[in-house]
Amino acid sequence: MVDMNEKLTLFSQIVKEDALSQMNALDKENDEKKAKAVNAFKEDYERERENRIKFENLKIQREYKQVVAKKLRGYRVELIKKRDEIVNDIFDKVVVRLNDYMKTDDYKNFIIDRLGKAEKIMDTKDFELCCNERDMALCEKIVDELKYQYNITLKLDRGILIGGVIIKKKDANLISDETFDFRLNQAKEGFIKESGLTIPEF
Repeated sequence: MVDMNEKLTLFSQIVKEDALSQMNALDKENDEKKAKAVNAFKEDYERERENRIKFENLKIQREYKQVVAKKLRGYRVELIKKRDEIVNDIFDKVVVRLNDYMKTDDYKNFIIDRLGKAEKIMDTKDFELCCNERDMALCEKIVDELKYQYNITLKLDRGILIGGVIIKKKDANLISDETFDFRLNQAKEGFIKESGLTIPEF
C-alpha cells in the first residue's frame, strides 16, 4: 500500500505538472497573440506607409503639373505677344495705305458701290449708313447726291476706327459690314493661319 507521504508527493507532482502545462499553454497563447498583434501592426504600418507614399507622389505630380502649366501659359502669352507685334507691324503699313486711299475719289466710289450691292442683296432702298467721324462729311455728300435714289439715314459709329461703312436695312436685322476694320481683322486671321503663326493651346 502507498503511504500518505507518497500520496502527497504524487498529488503535488500532478498539481505541479498540471500548473506547468497550463502555464506553457498560456505562454503559447500569449506568444501567438503577440505575433498576431505584431503582424497586424506591421500590416497597418505598411498600409499607412504605402498610402502616405501614394499621397505624397500624387501631391508632387499635381504640383509639378501646375508649375509646368503655369510656365507654358506664360510662354504662350509671350509668343502671342511677339506674334501680334509682327502682325501689327505688317498691317500698320496697310492702314497707312488705306488712309491714303480714303483721301481719293475711289473711296467715295467704293461707298456708292457698296450701297448698290446692298440694294440688290437686301432688296430695299431704305438704309441706315454708319460711318466714323472722319468720314461724316464725305458720307453726308454721298447721301445728298443719292437722295433721289435712296432713302438713307446717316449715323455716327465711333466703333469704326479706320474707315469704311456699315449698311443696315431699316426695320430689319440685315447688316452689311463694309468697314476696313472688319476686313483687316479677317485678313489678319487668314494671314496668321496661312503663315503658320497659329499658336496652339498647351
